[in-house]
This record gives sequence, C-alpha cells and structure tokens, in this order.
Amino acid sequence: MMKIRGGYILFELIIALALIGSALLLFGQLLSRAPTDQGGQAKWIADTEVLMEATRQYWHHTGAAPASVEQLQDNGYLATIQSPWGRTWSFNSTNNVSGRLLTLQIQAPSVSEAQWLKTQLAPSVVQHHTVSLMIWQPISDIHAARYLHRVPRVDAPVLNQLETDLDFAAHDIRHVGIIEATDVTVDQLQADSLVVRNLTGTWLTADHISTQTFNTLDGSYYTLRNQLQQLQQLWDQCVASGGCR
Repeated sequence: MMKIRGGYILFELIIALALIGSALLLFGQLLSRAPTDQGGQAKWIADTEVLMEATRQYWHHTGAAPASVEQLQDNGYLATIQSPWGRTWSFNSTNNVSGRLLTLQIQAPSVSEAQWLKTQLAPSVVQHHTVSLMIWQPISDIHAARYLHRVPRVDAPVLNQLETDLDFAAHDIRHVGIIEATDVTVDQLQADSLVVRNLTGTWLTADHISTQTFNTLDGSYYTLRNQLQQLQQLWDQCVASGGCR
C-alpha cells in the first residue's frame, strides 16, 4: 500500500515539474517580446515620436518623403532608436493621397500587442498584426505651392515659377528692375527712362523725344531734316537775290 502511494507521489512530482517548465518557457517568450519594465515601453513610444518628427523634418527640408529609416539616419535626421518588440519600422506610400500621406508601419507579435501600441500612438490604425502611423506632408509645404516667394527656394525650384496668368485687377507693380517679356500689351506707359530697340505703334504722343536715329516710312528723319534745311537755305538765297517771289 505504501509503494502504491509512493508511485502516486512520484507521478504527481513529474507533472508538477512539467507544469513549472512550461510556465518558465512561456515566461521566457513573454520576456523576449516585451521590455522588462515600463521604462522600456516608454522608450518605444518616445523613440517612435522622434522618428515621426524626423520624417516630417526630412520631408519639409527636401520636399520629398523619406523611403526608409536608414535614409533618415544616413542624412543626419535620426539617431539610433529602439523600435517596439525589437522590430523594424518601414515606410509605405501605396495608399498615398496626392503625394501627401506617408504610412509608417510595424508588425506586432500579436493582435493584442498591436492594439496596445495603437492606444499609445496617434493617429494610428491596426489591421491584424500591423500597426500603421499616418504622417501627412508638412502643411507649410502644401501652402507654399500656392504663393509667390520673396526669396528663391533652391530646395524646390518649381516654387520659383508661375504656372498660370496673374490678374492684378488694376493694381500696380512698383520698383521693377528688369522686365523680360516676349509680348507686352499696355493701355498706358509712363517711364522716366525708356530704352526701346524696336518700336512699332499706331500713334505716339510725347513732350520730348531724344534719339540717335529716327526712321519713317519715307526714310530717315534726320536725312529728311537736312534736306529740308538745304532747301530752306536755297530759298532764302533766292529771295535775297530778288529772283524768288
């Protein structure tokens, strides 16, 4: 009877050891998936926010969204960070909206852990094990495309050019240095100094015109003037001699 009881005790001991071993194995797996303390989780969140801000800064300065975390690090926008669960963040622009939305994604070990990370970061969405963070193009860059720039944008040359006509609604443009144009149409032109290489017009009204050469349909104005002066001198001589009346 005692031997049978001893057999039961040994069998129960083996079961207990097996349960303890399973519990230790499960605990080790949990330790490999999660940080050992709340400070580790806080580090995940803080570094992820640093990553998002570095993405916006890179996008703002270069005019283009980054393609990878390594690109941010190689260009000095991001130092080494600690990603959740030791996994790698990736960029996804597949569902980009007019080039203005970038998705930062990471694969969680489980759906529950993905849901936990979602509660820590916004704006984010979860689909199965995938956590996606939405990063929009910096608003200043979106608005910049709508305005003229007072200084050149060497990082975005397209912003230095117009793509449409401007209607100033009779408002003035003042203190212009040089205007280069193929065709100019105006109702009235006022200038303290005007240099024209080729002028064609229907009529011209001026208080004073000073030119080096002045050609008309009948020839050079200065040639005609000299001829008229010569004719006037001949006429005056003829009148003086009493022969012309």
